[in-house]
Amino acid sequence: MSRGIVATGLSLNPSTGSLGPPLPPTQLLLHFDGEEGSQVFPDSSSYGYTISVVGAVDVDTAVKKWGTGSGYFSGNPDRLYCDECLNWDITLDWTVDFWAKHDLPVTEDYVCQLYDTSNRWKLYHLDGLGLRFNLMVGGETLVDTGAPTGGEIEDTAWHHIALCKVGDRWAIYLDGDQVVYLLDSDLDTFAGPLYIGHSGSGTKYYFTGHMEELKISRENHFGADPNVGLTNTIVVPTGAYED
Repeated sequence: MSRGIVATGLSLNPSTGSLGPPLPPTQLLLHFDGEEGSQVFPDSSSYGYTISVVGAVDVDTAVKKWGTGSGYFSGNPDRLYCDECLNWDITLDWTVDFWAKHDLPVTEDYVCQLYDTSNRWKLYHLDGLGLRFNLMVGGETLVDTGAPTGGEIEDTAWHHIALCKVGDRWAIYLDGDQVVYLLDSDLDTFAGPLYIGHSGSGTKYYFTGHMEELKISRENHFGADPNVGLTNTIVVPTGAYED
């Protein structure tokens, strides 16, 4: 695992490990489209990463937000992962967003990058509290949005969830409304796989439900302006992302 940022205007190419021109902002884009029962989930970003399946994660064409289907996670041991290790850096501006439809909203992990149990970040839902993000390095928690002041999901409807980092301001949005705020300047880079639907190690809170339009990008994709008063809003997508 490496740590820190090289302020050269160049970017680290995750395939070659060398510095070069700035990389495309979209790090990952999963539409979860396909035929009924398919376990093939193409990455529609310019990287075209291979997404591997553990368990019975598959395309459900009967329940979807847009497109031809959504990804259905039925709980333990269902998950997706991407072995590509170097492209999930947390940058100055950074966004993770997706749609989720819980079967039963409890404590569940959405997205996590794991180097080992002492070095990882994850975005998840806490039963009775709401949405939360934390980053751990060397066993020390560097970033933690803490117990949410809102953002608990209590139904089985579709909800849009977005983690937006703008400089040293962090916020989580539920259906366009800011529900969490944190001021923290910590940045890190990891060399570890990305997991979708659980945390990869330790206590695993498997996501059970449908997911659509997962996008990770090194930019302030929504033009978010997080504030301590939790008054900021973002415009929720009204359709599937373009490739």
